[in-house]
Amino acid sequence: MTEKSLLAFGLAAVLGWALPAAAETESDWATGPYADTRIVSAVSALPPDGSSIYVGWEVKMPADWKTYWRSPGDAGRPPRLDWRGSINLKDAELLYPLPERFQLFDIETLGYAEHVIFPIRITPEIDDAPVTLELTAEFMSCKDICVPLRASYQLQLDVAQFVVAETKHTDAIRAELARVPLDAKDPRAEIGIKHVAIKGPAGRQNLVVSVTGVNLLSGADLFVEGDPGVHFDEPRRNLIEDGLSATFVVPVGGTSEVPDLRGRSVTLTFADGWGRAIEAKENLGK
Repeated sequence: MTEKSLLAFGLAAVLGWALPAAAETESDWATGPYADTRIVSAVSALPPDGSSIYVGWEVKMPADWKTYWRSPGDAGRPPRLDWRGSINLKDAELLYPLPERFQLFDIETLGYAEHVIFPIRITPEIDDAPVTLELTAEFMSCKDICVPLRASYQLQLDVAQFVVAETKHTDAIRAELARVPLDAKDPRAEIGIKHVAIKGPAGRQNLVVSVTGVNLLSGADLFVEGDPGVHFDEPRRNLIEDGLSATFVVPVGGTSEVPDLRGRSVTLTFADGWGRAIEAKENLGK
């Protein structure tokens, strides 16, 4: 296993024991006409030292159907995961791979088409004890219409007796983890957000974000999240000089009277178009 893979899982000491063959670990499918969903595990068992592991919430939809990112855009709603009823579960952190943009008439949404696995970092409450995952997921599957869905799953994770092995789902979960944006301060980040400013009077403001990369940024994108009721239109990208720097101009709108964004915070997700993405929370100043 490569160093990169070990870093991705944060389980170097455990996955270093991995065997070529491993027992599969997955819940039953919750099936329906608009989506089939289940929980899958990246490892065959829990490490006895209580280290975190990764599972994935897998969503398969019919052709051209989609589900949503944590900020869905002009329509839809993000998934909501309820872990009540789980046993020996300290934390279940849902991670979001970088989304796609979808356009239907003048409505833009952000999410995932047809198939996605959401990585979830599972941390036990008590070391060297099994974990029972009880999950109820509420989410939407959408095409020309949006259908609200609800499904429940159970997965028992036992403690390893000898080794922690990979499963047939390990590579798929690892691939989705690689699509989760890094924190902008992560030393592995090769791209950067250099300057953020808000321009113009309240109600007619633009967010201006300067970024840098290591490859041509002609396919770069920026996703902006702010307070409820504040909407950010698709950004206009302007390349600078050799194309390794760019400025995004993002018009600000909303469903009601839009407040002055000065002094407020936004979350920025910058993708360079080459598979790199970072995330940062920025204060817009006064």
